[in-house]
Amino acid sequence: MSDSSRRVADVLREAQPFFFWPNDGNIGDLLIAEASRQFFRREGLLYEEWDGSGAKRESSGTLVYGGGGRFVPHWGSLDSFVAAMTAPWVRRCIILPHSIRHVDSFVLSFDERFTVFCRDAETLNYVSSLNPRVQCIPADDMAMQYKQEDQRCGVAQTARGRCDEVEGNALLERGFASSVERMVMRSTATIRWEGARHRVSFVLRKDKEKLSTADSPFSCDPNACWYTHCLEASCNAPILSAIFRALNYADSIVTDRLHVAVMGCLLGKQVYMLDNDYGKLGGVYRQTLRQFGNVHYVGNAAWPEPVSTAWRRLNSPAKVAVHRLQVRWQRLKNRVFG
Repeated sequence: MSDSSRRVADVLREAQPFFFWPNDGNIGDLLIAEASRQFFRREGLLYEEWDGSGAKRESSGTLVYGGGGRFVPHWGSLDSFVAAMTAPWVRRCIILPHSIRHVDSFVLSFDERFTVFCRDAETLNYVSSLNPRVQCIPADDMAMQYKQEDQRCGVAQTARGRCDEVEGNALLERGFASSVERMVMRSTATIRWEGARHRVSFVLRKDKEKLSTADSPFSCDPNACWYTHCLEASCNAPILSAIFRALNYADSIVTDRLHVAVMGCLLGKQVYMLDNDYGKLGGVYRQTLRQFGNVHYVGNAAWPEPVSTAWRRLNSPAKVAVHRLQVRWQRLKNRVFG
């Protein structure tokens, strides 16, 4: 067991039994939540799922909030989180490895009950300097705990979990797995690299955290395909398996999605990490991912020449021209045939 895993296990073991409230979000957040559950099972920790809704009747208890990047200005008001995490029944609140930035009033609402695991040095320095009452501990992103062979189909325990299950199963029935595979294949350029054919896939985000100016009609963002509460559900395993299978098509992955980088790392791919607008990927790279020889932090610097060659090939003028014609033709069909 790594030092990071040991630190997390020791704190949670002392705090069990606890209520686990996963951080909701996209498929990357689902990976974190499922990896956390695997970790709990491996360590024999006692916990119960909670979806953040409704008051707890218990006189006291421990709340464990899932890891991720929820506590940044991008994602709206944090008042509901403050209310839940500081409720009278919460004897202790543990936040699993997170990136936290520029939310001073939220951090200042924490008291001595709080332990924050920090997945980058910037979060640790920010929280500990702003609010010395909080115990801050460095730890690797929980997604690093994920093992495909340990994934199992869980049973939804809450109303929101059952809602996720219905929507996730419907997504799978509509051909989610094959759709993601096509997305990744479309985002891939094949080049000669060190004398061999080499597939380079560009998996680039398109939301408000995007920093890189690199954009292409052919790049893909599979993490944004589904929003979920990340609660236990039978659809979690096949959805994550579909993403892993799709990414396995590539030899190298260029991405500004942290958990696409983590999945690529776990698959043994060559991963080239760009950064997002508040330095999340760089922070996690420096604290955790730099130890893996197949992961390379590019940040906002120039790309290695083979990656640049693949990008030019993916976005060749002929391909882009054909794509534009296809888009115009589709718009015309929609206008004529409704």
